[in-house]
Amino acid sequence: MYAELKENHPPGTREYPFCEYHMRYWPHAFQIPVHWHDEVEIIYVRKGPLMVEIDGQKFIGDDGAVYIVSPGVLHMMAAPEIPVDYFTFLFPMEFISFQTKDELEDEIFFPLRNHTREFRPEVTNRNLLEKLIPILDELSEENGKFGTHRQIQVRIRLLQVVDLLVEYDQLEAKTGRASGGLEKEILIYIQDFFDISSIINFQCYIYKKIQIFI
Repeated sequence: MYAELKENHPPGTREYPFCEYHMRYWPHAFQIPVHWHDEVEIIYVRKGPLMVEIDGQKFIGDDGAVYIVSPGVLHMMAAPEIPVDYFTFLFPMEFISFQTKDELEDEIFFPLRNHTREFRPEVTNRNLLEKLIPILDELSEENGKFGTHRQIQVRIRLLQVVDLLVEYDQLEAKTGRASGGLEKEILIYIQDFFDISSIINFQCYIYKKIQIFI
């Protein structure tokens, strides 16, 4: 994986390593540049279209679309039209892992952390979407609260999401779909035109500024 494209800004704080970004009311088309990070990212589109690329697969997220970015996977997002309204939730697997050596750790949490298993990026099953979307709405609502109770409720919702993804067979062995040629092309483009570290830091700064006004 390319170190130049890694987002090194950890989500949240040491005490609460969870981030929710809500993008809406953006006055013009925008693009979040290609990057990767060690955290899981859930992308929930309330109002599209949102263009999403995950591990070389391109999607157009319409209203109610959900995508899962596994740790270590290249991805990017863009909105050529406005208005667009979407959430991203970022968290390390350790945030919802249990401090026990058991089947859950061996079969799900550890393989996700060490990049040998990953979630399928697009959620297409309508029954699964109908169950996921209310939980994601609750996740955003609970995250807006304060105190230890918030952390408990947020973790419960995230575990519910993981439980549903496993139940509906959304977890698979990592395949590395993106071709070396595609990754090389992306890397060359980024290196030629952008300072990726500045862009990633600016992205996090913009997200936080947006949250202040919405």
